[in-house]
Amino acid sequence: MGLPANPFVEFERIHGRKVATFTAGYVVVSGVYVGTLAYFVLTIPEMFPSWFIWYTIAQPLLFGLLFVLFRRAFSRTVKFARTLGPRLKGAGIHLFSGITYVFDDGLTLMWTSGGPQFLLYGSSSGNRATPSLEQIRLLRRGFLRMVQLLRVDRRHGPEPLRDRLEALRDEMGSRFAFLYVFAPRSSAPADPTRATWVATILFGRSKASLEAERVLRMMDRTASLLEDAVKTARTQGSTLPAPL
Repeated sequence: MGLPANPFVEFERIHGRKVATFTAGYVVVSGVYVGTLAYFVLTIPEMFPSWFIWYTIAQPLLFGLLFVLFRRAFSRTVKFARTLGPRLKGAGIHLFSGITYVFDDGLTLMWTSGGPQFLLYGSSSGNRATPSLEQIRLLRRGFLRMVQLLRVDRRHGPEPLRDRLEALRDEMGSRFAFLYVFAPRSSAPADPTRATWVATILFGRSKASLEAERVLRMMDRTASLLEDAVKTARTQGSTLPAPL
């Protein structure tokens, strides 16, 4: 499947629409709230202390500050997606998982509340899947019911994987990093649309927030580490399907 000429254009449109909707809603709610307060303060001022008038005036100023901060965050997010353009296959906003970026090699990046999270998904053949943004939603079905096959961090997992994970953690500027490999339960019904395995790395409290250049430098090594973790899980007697 060929990549779209401008994979971030649709993301920019959708993200911009969400920003506009939030802004319009905030303006309406704030206007009604401030207008109501102002009406009562001006109509019956003797019922309100003097500081309350200043509180009413401060409300529009607070909205203006929040609006500026929100627009700056939007600009940084769009710039981040544009910088990733050469490797970006798609980008969007998934419910409950925030902004999701899908790269041309199948690697997925999500900016979660805990930090940046990279994921690889296994296809029905057992190999690395290279899904589109729309296919990610199907592959993620049943993820919460998967079982953990492998864990790697500073104190757990094979030493070669630990060393590589620590090198990536240090480059990402994170306080900690965790790598996991998951697979469906043996009792789970077969479903060719779901992932046969999920390998993921979470970089907690990363200093590299929205630094696209750092992500581009690290992504190939990150994907390679995740694939090697899946191979290690296979050698440890897991039920992961062998690649075809």
